[in-house]
Amino acid sequence: VFVNWSPRETLEIDPTAKLSVELIRRRYLILTERADPAKAAALGSEFAAMAEAKRAGIRKAALELIAPFGEPLDLPAAVPKSSDTRHNPDLDDVFGG
Repeated sequence: VFVNWSPRETLEIDPTAKLSVELIRRRYLILTERADPAKAAALGSEFAAMAEAKRAGIRKAALELIAPFGEPLDLPAAVPKSSDTRHNPDLDDVFGG
């Protein structure tokens, strides 16, 4: 348990920096990639567990900082574009395609 835990420090955001949803998401993605347990697994299970714990702390900090913005931390996955030029989900809904 951290006594003086700071979400900004956890996400490595300067204390004077103006917070934005984009900044929080960017730092979250960069740091979670850096603390990937799969990368640490090659060093042993202890390191993988430490990476997972670090990732959990990063997520907690990001969720705390993004909460006042009323935005989700994770963006919805983009729908892949169809290579079929006739594919149009909006018209399929209307015409039963």
